[in-house]
Formats: sequence, structure tokens, C-alpha cells
Amino acid sequence: MPFDLDEKFIVEAESVLTGSLPESYRLAMMQSNGGELEVDDEEWEQYPILR
Repeated sequence: MPFDLDEKFIVEAESVLTGSLPESYRLAMMQSNGGELEVDDEEWEQYPILR
């Protein structure tokens, strides 16, 4: 189930990945930390940053 995510967990993930995530992805993760989305009639599961 998606849930709000504090930005500190995104910063931690970026540190582990040694890179920065796109701003649109960061905002989406802060609002729902994963979940499903549909693009061009295809369903995609966004992997959560924090479980």
C-alpha cells in the first residue's frame, strides 16, 4: 500500500545510489512511495524506496 515518504529517505537512497533522482520521481515518491501507474495502456509497478 502506498504511503507518504519523508525526503530524508530519498536523500539516503540517492547517497547509496551515488546519484540524484529526477525531481518528478522524487515528488511522486514523497506522495506515494511507489504504487502502480499506467503509461500507454501498460501498467507499471513503481518500486518503493522504503518498505
